[in-house]
Amino acid sequence: MQNPFGDAQLAVLEDVAFFRFLTCKQLARLRHPKSLSYAQEKLRALERAKYLRREPLDRPRTNPGAKTEDVYALAAKGVHVLAAAGVPARTEPQREHSYLFLRHTLGVNDVFLAALCVARDGVLSVEGQVHEKGIKEHPLYVQDGGHKLAVTPDGYLQLVYGPETYHVVLEYDRGTEEDGAVWKEKIRRMVLLHTQYLVPKFRGSVIVMATAVVPRDGKSERRLETLLRWTGEELLRLGRMDLVDLFHFSALDPWAEPENRQAAHDYWLAAHWQVPGRPERFPILEPLS
Repeated sequence: MQNPFGDAQLAVLEDVAFFRFLTCKQLARLRHPKSLSYAQEKLRALERAKYLRREPLDRPRTNPGAKTEDVYALAAKGVHVLAAAGVPARTEPQREHSYLFLRHTLGVNDVFLAALCVARDGVLSVEGQVHEKGIKEHPLYVQDGGHKLAVTPDGYLQLVYGPETYHVVLEYDRGTEEDGAVWKEKIRRMVLLHTQYLVPKFRGSVIVMATAVVPRDGKSERRLETLLRWTGEELLRLGRMDLVDLFHFSALDPWAEPENRQAAHDYWLAAHWQVPGRPERFPILEPLS
């Protein structure tokens, strides 16, 4: 089966397959940073030809007048084109997804896109990436008292910055989980993942657990403080305060309005990340000397 569009359109299908859902703005950030209209044109053409399907991003109940945008996902026809090109992909279920579900996926996308933007500018390189979709399809397992536990973070990035290779395990927090016990269980599993999998596999590299807190007016800093406290309490309970510098937290928006590339650079390179028990803020990637 031949691709009727060309390499550029095939690349868009591959992007949607990797990220699961993409907005026009996100495709522009990825492929066409100077032309949102061009990105819109590409997505709409693929949707009209039934290679993609479009789904509205529903308004949250708390702000029914909020401006909405559409998200795009693979349709069956797009999956067939990718399969013919040797790219494995799956069709998204034909159902509307919840606002919180989509916003979480789009938020994870934005963190990945910020890294890709900085890489495009030649500041660092992205040597590996696994989105939450890929991790959920192929979870990592750890041993816990004779039992296997699945660990499913929201993403993984292998970044090379200067002489260092960084393995970043991402958690994207939208502030919807108010149960400290649930968060602490995530931290416990991350500690097991670090000890049993990450350290043996990536010995000699820098390992970072990064939690991105969704930016929200007046609430982000409070949420940040809560997650830092819960994480510190769990590390103390586990007797693993030696890992406190492993867990980084930030509520910075990597695509703050007005959108610009500097925000993406600041996200990865500026001193705004925190670790439990320390008031200072650090860059997540060590500055080059």
